[in-house]
Amino acid sequence: MGLLSLLRESGRRYRAIIDDFAVVACAHPSENELGAASFATKAMLAPLPADAYRRTRVERSLHTFGAKPPSTAFRTDRTSLVKYAPWLSTASSLVLHEGYMVDPSVEGSDELERLRDVLGDRLWMATPEVWRTWGNKARFRRRCRDILGERSMPPGIEFTALAASDIVAANRALVPGDSDVRIVKLPGIGGQGNLVLSSATHESWSQQIEDLWRHKTSGPLDIVIEQWLPWETSYSVSYLVPPDAVPRPIAVCEQMVDGKLGKFIGSRNDIDLSDGDIDAMLAWLQLLFEAMSRDGFAGVAAVDVIVGSGQSWNGHGYRLPSGRTVSAIECNPRFNRHNRVGLFIERLAAKWKLDSSELSWTLRDVYPGDGVRLRTLINRLRESDAADRHQRRPTRDAPRQTRLLFADRLDRVMELKVVTRSVAR
Repeated sequence: MGLLSLLRESGRRYRAIIDDFAVVACAHPSENELGAASFATKAMLAPLPADAYRRTRVERSLHTFGAKPPSTAFRTDRTSLVKYAPWLSTASSLVLHEGYMVDPSVEGSDELERLRDVLGDRLWMATPEVWRTWGNKARFRRRCRDILGERSMPPGIEFTALAASDIVAANRALVPGDSDVRIVKLPGIGGQGNLVLSSATHESWSQQIEDLWRHKTSGPLDIVIEQWLPWETSYSVSYLVPPDAVPRPIAVCEQMVDGKLGKFIGSRNDIDLSDGDIDAMLAWLQLLFEAMSRDGFAGVAAVDVIVGSGQSWNGHGYRLPSGRTVSAIECNPRFNRHNRVGLFIERLAAKWKLDSSELSWTLRDVYPGDGVRLRTLINRLRESDAADRHQRRPTRDAPRQTRLLFADRLDRVMELKVVTRSVAR
């Protein structure tokens, strides 16, 4: 079976995660509503939000899919995992860690490593060192070039900075490429550590870097500065990486990215790539996921790529059958938001008695910075509370689109639109 055929059966792997695994969510300060709805059953989730309104929304999301103790439990703090070992030992045949977000040392890595003594091979997770090899943007660039070739990624440099002045100096020394745009990458998720620098703002580059550093943390930090390759579309390619087995694709999702900021703002599962291009891209990236497996990674991971005409890319990237070119950007060795939506859609399809392949979805963040006041966001959430959420199965007479609002934080709301490609007969 080809890689594309495996991808088209991705729902079965999401169902396998739902049916065969207990899931340990990483140690977020609080579990967001989409995360709770995604994992729902047989999950050890991060602590419930302290805010009563958010707590109610999370609990309702779990209730929607029939999750209740002891199948789903919330930790009492960010690191208390070992005391739940008896629960994990009986919850399922396998236990899958969601993956670290930014820093294993503050996300319960010591406790997770102690779980290996209890669960052994039943625990699917990467050690902090393996995670850093692939999750660290600078180290991933070096690993990717070793496996896929020097031109598999955009031209750029990676280094360790002790202060913002180190980034400013490195940026000044970087020889300009064919593009007048470059991107500075500090550690962060969803592009929150990214800074796009264009020639139009050249005089303020140093100040922009200083501001970015001030909002992050003190050094040392591993930094990447890349030339911006003009691209048309960005995709996230997700794989399930079992221990001692061949990695298999789960999903390819289009990413909506703010090109001026380099930040993630949404995604969707309908993609504009031909079958030939998808298969070629999967075969190219398969080498990375196989290397992850050899390094000892186990779980769900995703590699972000950009696709464009390849003009002015100066030979960088991998040529697809259509003539377009793909370049690897970075790796998320964890469940990303696309995979959370994939799990949620699988649950929603089961509730509606549909095959998940019949559902098309689009997820988009809504920020007060978009001109929407915080009070308006909260009002939207409260209005959605009264809606019959997730309950109505699409029919020929009912609308084929449902709109769901999820609370991430009270300053950010995620809007998920789900459309039925074909209604149940």
